[in-house]
Amino acid sequence: MTDKPKYRNDHFYGTVTVGERGQIVIPAEARRDLEIETGEKLIVLGMPNKNHLMICKLDSIREFLEMMTDQLRRAEEAIGAETDSSQSGSSEP
Repeated sequence: MTDKPKYRNDHFYGTVTVGERGQIVIPAEARRDLEIETGEKLIVLGMPNKNHLMICKLDSIREFLEMMTDQLRRAEEAIGAETDSSQSGSSEP
């Protein structure tokens, strides 16, 4: 028997129903694939148009923000170096 190939874009895990207390159950396959463990903190974000809901791992959001902060710092340093170089009269491009 051949296992079904996993494609990077295969992210549909089914549907969920909102219960009386506003709770949903994340499908087991999604929890397994996304490595969501019992007790793990998730962030729930609503989009401005009120038509979308996004659930993210707290640690993943933190990692993303740290990466973006580092990239911003590096970009600012590069811009500063270019500005310093052009102000010093350097003829380098």
